[in-house]
Amino acid sequence: MTTSDDKSLRAWDYNIPVPIKYIAEPYMYPMTRAAPHPSGKYVAYQSSDNQIVVYGANDKFRQNRKKSYRGHNNAGTAIDVAVSHDGQFLASGDTLGFVAFWDWKTCKMYHKLKAGDEAVTCVAWHPQESSKF
Repeated sequence: MTTSDDKSLRAWDYNIPVPIKYIAEPYMYPMTRAAPHPSGKYVAYQSSDNQIVVYGANDKFRQNRKKSYRGHNNAGTAIDVAVSHDGQFLASGDTLGFVAFWDWKTCKMYHKLKAGDEAVTCVAWHPQESSKF
């Protein structure tokens, strides 16, 4: 799956040079970063309207409207998003220098901490500890 500044999402088959699914809705914003869920069932996208949206990674590639993560500021900047290795948490940077954490299941913000005075554009989970940032 790929995104573009033209506010679209495309799903590709590895062996075919054309998209197998093209999604472009009037309400969509550019999605600047993506992170797959470890289950392989979902992909979280950083949308430029200050939210993280989730799409299914199966054959239908539909937006999961029950999963929307808000409370951070990312408009105008390509801010990273990351899913913990155990799939329990979602993390994102912020243009105001914060790092935000959400519970994957409930979509509620778990914690927000100040990491600096500039935009936090990259976040990553500890490679061996399941939910350590």
